[in-house]
Formats: sequence, structure tokens, C-alpha cells
Amino acid sequence: MGYHFKLKHIWRIIYNIFNEYMVNFFGWRRRVTSDKKLNGQVVVITGANTGIGKETAYQLTLREAKVYILCRDLKKGEAAVNDILSLNPKANIKLLSLDLSSLKSVRKCVEELSGLETKVDILINNAGVALCPEWTTADGFEMQFGTNHLGHFLFTLHLIPMLKNAPAARIITVSSGIHLFGQIHLDNVNLRNGTYNPFFSYAQSKLANVLFSRELAKRLRYSNISTYSLTPGVVNTDLSRHVGTSEPREGSVSTESGWLKRRFFLTPLMGSQTTLYCALDDKLANESGFYYKLLSLDLSSLTSVRKCVEELSDLETKVDILINNAGVMACPEWQTEDGFEMQFGTNHLGHFLLTMHLLPLLRSSPAARIINVSSSMHLMGEINLDNINLQHGVYDPTKAYAQSKLANVLFTRELAKRLDKTNVNIYSLNPGAISTDLQRHTTFSDGFFKRNFFLKPCLGSQTTLYCALDESVANESGFYYESVIVEINCHRVDSMVAEAMDDSTARKLWSLSVDLSAIPLTTKEDLKAYGRRVAIHSILAAIVMITAGVIIYLGTFDNGKYHDKTRINLTDAGAQLKYVCRHQTPALLWLFLSMLWVISKRIGTRAMIPCSGSEDLTELAKMHFLNTLEQFIM
Repeated sequence: MGYHFKLKHIWRIIYNIFNEYMVNFFGWRRRVTSDKKLNGQVVVITGANTGIGKETAYQLTLREAKVYILCRDLKKGEAAVNDILSLNPKANIKLLSLDLSSLKSVRKCVEELSGLETKVDILINNAGVALCPEWTTADGFEMQFGTNHLGHFLFTLHLIPMLKNAPAARIITVSSGIHLFGQIHLDNVNLRNGTYNPFFSYAQSKLANVLFSRELAKRLRYSNISTYSLTPGVVNTDLSRHVGTSEPREGSVSTESGWLKRRFFLTPLMGSQTTLYCALDDKLANESGFYYKLLSLDLSSLTSVRKCVEELSDLETKVDILINNAGVMACPEWQTEDGFEMQFGTNHLGHFLLTMHLLPLLRSSPAARIINVSSSMHLMGEINLDNINLQHGVYDPTKAYAQSKLANVLFTRELAKRLDKTNVNIYSLNPGAISTDLQRHTTFSDGFFKRNFFLKPCLGSQTTLYCALDESVANESGFYYESVIVEINCHRVDSMVAEAMDDSTARKLWSLSVDLSAIPLTTKEDLKAYGRRVAIHSILAAIVMITAGVIIYLGTFDNGKYHDKTRINLTDAGAQLKYVCRHQTPALLWLFLSMLWVISKRIGTRAMIPCSGSEDLTELAKMHFLNTLEQFIM
């Protein structure tokens, strides 16, 4: 029996298509910005004559790598080399023949490469075939499994000696989000006897890529080689050239073009970003065997924050450690997408919303940690609750940065109280003065001062690592940490400036942040506070309505002489109005319109987000009930 689509498969496909459309339409996918130079490192890329592989090769030549592109069609390969040289005349790029559907061709290519180089620094297994008819390789294997997995498997194993000759080598295997539909059929890996389906065959081969990367990492764990697998996203290439055909189409280009590809598919440039991330990012140097999907997060956009949380929630069921590290410093008087002062909006409010939305995932961890990277500049900070965006001519870049860093400390302190006796601990810290591009808007962005007085990122990360890893702080929460650089001795700071220990300001900042970021009630403290407010406002509302009814009943003034705009303005300004009129029905109408105006002003654009987590049904019911009351009463 063949493999057929089930409802869950159709739902996943619809969701993934919609997700790609939203990501591409709104430009949420982030580009790799690393300017790291590879300085002659040897990079080998399979299938680099077109699409993602070709773009990856071009980007790596710009970073001064020595690139070998390997492909079956040498004519296409030569055209790709010429294209790259026309864009980058200094490119160090060479072409070799490789047909991954032939194990003989794989062995021959390894021999040829071994005669040219003594080491390989980066191997990118990029080539592939998708959704072809039931063809077989030169060695009799099912085409997609034989090409996408088995050919790369043999090629990689034969290159291990050359990879071990590099100081620090990386193996990057380009998989696909379609691996989610995959199943390895060990008893019938070639899907014969009528079970072949192009889609599920492709899914099996992509799952094999992920499992191969994972197993290889375990077998090479004591070596200099790290392995990575990834999904590039849905990319506009000729990978799908076999869709709807039963015969091989050598050198053909897919007829599947037009509206669908323009709106739902990424360009090869954007599709290459995750590959480049795995090839270049130094943060991955000590990681191996993992699967990567490049998540986009712009902390200056609350929409982007929510989108990132949705993506992460689809990929993981828990988060063990959240490190709120990103930031902007001493910039001009800019605003975020949502209209907040840039440093406060990015450094505090974006992280506040991200953290609150990730609490369900953090609570799913056995012991979670939230680490907020603050700064010693918090010592100069003051929370301007009445003018948090520092408008009306009071903006100062240093003052704004100091406020945002003090907000980090106070957020940590208040969150720790609200999550007391849970599995989540919270820490804030000062990493020291680090030589990064954080200072790009200051006079210290480069030069003598930065080179001689600032720490390297390796030393600057020590306090973060201490808070993330050290067992001695496992039972601490809400505290601030820094290090004595002479000894790299990280420690808790118990003597803080008064502003950093002001619990009243911390609570007010919390309430303000909730309102500004438009998040629902999430903790017991929120529920209690809002419950008290709802009760008080409910009583006051009842008194006002009864009083208004009595006044209307006793009406003495003509409602027509009291202009509606005046009523609305006075009501909006907080005045308590008494509607006195001769006719009851018009007065009730004006009262109702005024109340609608006030309610609409209170609601604004506030977005209610469904709660999720470990709360039982009763607590969830209470939470939604109070949320509804708050919308219409407060």
C-alpha cells in the first residue's frame, strides 16, 4: 500500500505555506550580517551551480574563502563560476564534477579534491533532487534517498581526513522543513513494491539528512569537526523542476512559476542565510549535531516579537535558558515601530514582551533561567514614569540608555517576586565594557580607546555564562551580578543604588509595561491586582449609573443646549458629569455615546492574547473572565 496524505499532513502544509507567505510579505526573515573573513579557508559546496548553493558560494567568496563548487552538469557549473566572477572579480572559485546519484562519481571527486587540497575547512552538503518520479540511481537506489542522503553520506565520510586537517571544521547539511513529514523505512528504504510516493520519498531523504548530522556529531564529538543540519525555507529555485513530469528533464527549469513563487518563495539570497549562519557564526563553534532554522526577531517591533514566539513555539516544547542580550545604545532620538523611544522600546519593552510570552515554555522546563543583560550604566538611570519616552525636548542618548538598563534590573527584581516558588529563576548582570558594535552610535565606536580599555567578547560573556551555568546560583533569583575582571570572579551584588532596589517603581514599571505591550494577565499578582481594580470600578460604575438614572428621571435642563462634543471632551478629561434634561430618551442616548467613547479610549488597540501554560481550567476561566471585565469596565 502506498503512502497517502492524512489530515495532519494537509494541515501542516497549509500552515507552513501561510507561515512562509507572512514571513516573506512582511520581511520578517533576517539576513546574516557577519563580516567575518575566511582568509583562504577551503569551502566545498555540492550543487552550487544554481539556487541556494550558487548564492552561498558567491557570499563566501566575498568573505575571501577558497570555494569549490561541485555539480553534475559542468556546463551549468562553468556558467555559475562566470556569473560569480562577474560579480566578484577577486573570487577564488573552482569547479569540480560530482554526480551524487553515482557512488563511483563520488569517490572520483574525492580523489580529485584530495590531489588539490590537504584540508577542507567547511563542507556544505547542499545538492538535492525533489519530488521526482520513481527513478533509480546508477547503483540501483531510489533517486531521492540515493542522491540527497546516500551520496552525501559517502562523500562526507571520505572527506573526514581532510576535515580533520583543518583547525576547526564544519559540516553543514541542507535539509528541509519537509523532514517533519518523514519516516525512515529501514525494511524498504527504496520504497518499492508500490509504496513509492514522491513527496514522502523526499521527506524521508530530508529526515535522513537530520539524523545523519545528529549521529555524525556523536561519532566526532572528540574531534575538531562540528556538524549542523538546517532548513533554508521555501526557496525559488529549480529544485521542484520534476513536479508534474514522468521523464528526466536535464537542464530544464521548472514551469512552476508566476504568482505562487513570487509570493510564497524566498529568493536564493534569503534562502542562503541559514547556511551562512551555520558556516560563519562564532557562537556555534561549540555546538554540533543540532538543527537550525533562522528565526527573525526585531525587538523594536512588538509584532516581530510575537511572530518570533509563535515560530519558536512551533519548534520547541520548552525553553531552559532565555538570555535577553540584544540592545541598542546611545542612538539619536529614534522611535520604534510602535512609537516608543528606541532604547526603552528595544532594551526593555521588547524583552519584557518576549519574556512574558515565553513563560509557558520556560515553565515546561525542569529548571529554567532568565538572564537579563543590563549594564553598570543603570547606576545613572531614572525611570521617568510620567514621560517614559523622554519627549518634549528632554531626550538625551545617555540618559535614555541608563533608563533602559535600570528597567532591566527592576524587571528582573519584580519578575522574580511574581515567579517566586516556581521553577524559573531570574538574573540581571553587568558584562563590563565590551568591544562590540553596541557603541556604533558613540564616539567610542573604534580607535585607541576601544582597543585598549574594552574587554573582548570572550571575557564579556563570562558573567552571562556564570548566571546560565553555575549551580551555586540555582536557588537565587532576582539579583544582580557582575565580575571582578582581575580574577574573572563573578559574584552577586547585594549593595545596589536606591533606584535599583525601589520595589514601588518596579511595580509601576511592570504595570506600565503591561499596558504598553498589550499583554494579558499572566501571574497571580496580576490577577489579584486587576481583581481589586475590577471590584472597585464595578462599584463606582454602579453608583454612577444609579445616580445618572435619578438625575435623568428628575431632568430639568434641555439636552439640546448642551453640546455633545463638550460632553465627550469633559468625560475624556476625567470629569464627573451630571446629565440633567427634560426628555429621558435623548439623555440616555448621549450618556450611552459618551460611555462608548470612554470605553473605546480605554481599549485602544490593545490586543488580547490567549493564555497558555500549566494553569488548570478554573484558573484559565477566571483569567479570561477578568480580562473581559477589564476591557469594558476599566
